[in-house]
Amino acid sequence: MRVDARSAFVMACACVLAACSTTRGGLAYRPSPSLVREAPTAAVSVTAGRFADQRGNDDKEWIGAIRNGWGIPIKNVDVTPSVSVVVQKALSEGLRARGFATSGGTAYRISGIVKRLDANQFVRLDANAEVEVNVFKVSTGQEVFSHTYSAHNLEGSLLTLDAGYFASEAKLRALAQKTLDKVVNDALCPSGERA
Repeated sequence: MRVDARSAFVMACACVLAACSTTRGGLAYRPSPSLVREAPTAAVSVTAGRFADQRGNDDKEWIGAIRNGWGIPIKNVDVTPSVSVVVQKALSEGLRARGFATSGGTAYRISGIVKRLDANQFVRLDANAEVEVNVFKVSTGQEVFSHTYSAHNLEGSLLTLDAGYFASEAKLRALAQKTLDKVVNDALCPSGERA
């Protein structure tokens, strides 16, 4: 069977397009077992409020992509329902894991700005998170604390076959989760106590 140039081109394009994909899923904060408490023990109740997504990206669900050798995204990684909700839930779970009451009459509210949350792979896996955390006293609305927390993780080897079309979206999502967990732990743990 003889294949002409046009048929070969069409088959090559079909293979490339079939390899392009988008995976959707959540990032779920998982505290270390040493932090998990049976019931809330803190006298202060804190709730995680709204986090604004100011990453400069129109797609509020997109966190990154696996790219080919030319930098073209071939596998996108999205979160559901949105980056701002994922960060809010991570901080809420972090508070709950540390024994803070997170419902009822709350004394403090944590809210903030997601400045960066991304995970990309050209060859190596690279993830970044930067979140401004603001603490407000609910009764007065007064801001009592504000700080920006950031984390960066880089994994993998420059000499790998696990890149491009052969790369795993699950590994990239796991690195994004690890990076977000570090920001949450830094924001909620006093210095020296780390999950």
